[in-house]
Amino acid sequence: MLKKFKNWLLQNEPPIQLNQQRKLSERVTLVQTEFRLTSTSDCYTLKIGTRQDISDLIKIEKLSYNGKTPWSRMAFEHEMSVNQNSIYLIIKNAAQEAVGFIGAWFVEGEAHITNVAVQPIYQRRGIGRLLITELKKIAISEKQTKMSLEVRKSNKNAQSLYHQLGFSDGKIKQSYYSDDHEDALEMGLSLNE
Repeated sequence: MLKKFKNWLLQNEPPIQLNQQRKLSERVTLVQTEFRLTSTSDCYTLKIGTRQDISDLIKIEKLSYNGKTPWSRMAFEHEMSVNQNSIYLIIKNAAQEAVGFIGAWFVEGEAHITNVAVQPIYQRRGIGRLLITELKKIAISEKQTKMSLEVRKSNKNAQSLYHQLGFSDGKIKQSYYSDDHEDALEMGLSLNE
């Protein structure tokens, strides 16, 4: 999914900032953990992801990407165990089934969204919007000045959501995705306002 990120991940350990005493995911506290989405009035719970959630993340990926897993178990293990600057948010339904997640790196003032997925039957209910909004709150509390992401050039639905949330288009990254060499659109959002 993120060709350049994956290549970098395999070759390097993520940078550890000197002022960090604990992993980002361990020092962040969610202000609100229960949500009722107005589109359906269903109740959802939001939590910070841990290694115990990896099977759920892989299940969501398979459902969202036609049986494929853009991120392997090993990549998720690295994110949850080693990467000091990563955080995952997971949203569960009332039955405590994981229905969506978002992952990000907080490095050098930037919260870079590395992956986001919502089970297809839960899409268009505001879950993706909620995940990004909550990640934005965390980024602001961690004094990040920008949010960024890459999205497939063909994924107009996701681009529309990102535009609604204030993201602006950036450059096109040619042949960005390793599976089919599709171009990616870089998008960014300033958090200084």
